Amino acid sequence: MKMSGKKREFLRGARSGVPLMIGVIPFGLVLGLAVRDSGLTTVQSLFFSTALLGGTAQLAAVQLYGAGASAVVVTATAIIINLRYSMYSLSLYPILKERSFPERLFAAYCVSDQSYA
Repeated sequence: MKMSGKKREFLRGARSGVPLMIGVIPFGLVLGLAVRDSGLTTVQSLFFSTALLGGTAQLAAVQLYGAGASAVVVTATAIIINLRYSMYSLSLYPILKERSFPERLFAAYCVSDQSYA
């Protein structure tokens, strides 16, 4: 059975992402321990992971929350830390400009320090 070009491209990308898991899995364990120690509920920790995206911002926000920082401080810190993603995304525009808007949104969502490097 012959694979379509898009499916082949997807599988090639998925295989390329496997080495990233070497760093992601230990970081997830560290973040999980930080969440547990900060006193966040499961729902709050899921929100932090979904909304903050960047691991550095997640860890900083969880630690600030655990230390009793205000929501303004936690939010401002996460925004400042994540500003680098706007630069990453802007630099990818020439590569992605021919893609549909949903594809570009998904690509922007998937940008990380590891995948960008």
